[in-house]
Amino acid sequence: MEHIGQAAARAVMNADRASRGEILRPATREEWLALRKRDVTASQAAALLGQHPYSSAYQLWADKTGRASEDSDENGAMKRGRLLEPVVIEMLREERPDWIIEYPLGLTYYRDPALRIGATPDAFATIPSQGGRGIVQAKTTSDYSFRANWIDPDTNEVVLPIWIAVQAIVEADLAGADWAVVAVLTVGHGIDLHVIDIPLHEGVRKRLYAAVADFWRIVERGDHPPIDWLKDGRAVLDVYRDSDGSEADLSAVEGFDQMVADYHAAKADERAAKERAEMIRPQIVATLGNAEIGETLRWRVTAKTQYRKAYEVKASSSRVLRVKQKVES
Repeated sequence: MEHIGQAAARAVMNADRASRGEILRPATREEWLALRKRDVTASQAAALLGQHPYSSAYQLWADKTGRASEDSDENGAMKRGRLLEPVVIEMLREERPDWIIEYPLGLTYYRDPALRIGATPDAFATIPSQGGRGIVQAKTTSDYSFRANWIDPDTNEVVLPIWIAVQAIVEADLAGADWAVVAVLTVGHGIDLHVIDIPLHEGVRKRLYAAVADFWRIVERGDHPPIDWLKDGRAVLDVYRDSDGSEADLSAVEGFDQMVADYHAAKADERAAKERAEMIRPQIVATLGNAEIGETLRWRVTAKTQYRKAYEVKASSSRVLRVKQKVES
């Protein structure tokens, strides 16, 4: 694509920053996205180690080979991160007044063209008393998510999510940084900032880069990474979203008959379970009558009235039934 070529023409080697590989400065966000498309990026890399909460090696393969459907919509978490990134940096400046922080960096993109891995650090920082130059990751999350995903429930200490550590290791390596931190803004009744050091483990970097090289070899062979049928189900359905009108003879495919039989039985059980639940639900509500809460020795049942405002349909109300087991049977 022409805009990638234009960005590559602006690539410079920045020797005084000791970066490794290319530094590209795309002119637009669209050009930046196109550059990222051809690489495994730092934010995705942990998927190749099976350590990413939102992606997998197969999903990454579907994206990089153009088999995944284009999804340019920004979800709520992405929008929150984009809009609050400057707030994270400003809070970091207030809490670390001795740090010299380089921000914003624009769309500067660091990449290793041989390995086809790239990164876009959020910010750089230097600490005069410490020396060296570090990368800063700016993250935002809710109080609840921070407690659930960042705090060890037994020790109450911060445990850095692996995928974030991997991202920092890639960013620091490609940018030639000496250290890394993640600045996490938690949003609840107020806002708090947590600054966490990220160890730049050489062993993790080597393992990751070997996985990246293997990933691109798989792509070049025309193969795909192993599929986790539970985690990758949606991605598989997306890859094969278009039919071509042909008919396939699958009689010789070992195990396929049983697979279809299992699916048919599971769907039948699902329908039966749904029908039984729909039959029992009104019996429970009828037994409650107009009471909102009912209790037995084993169960607490609530059926509050829920009102729905009128939009394109007429306003209505319904009972929301919930059951909670009080003691084990």
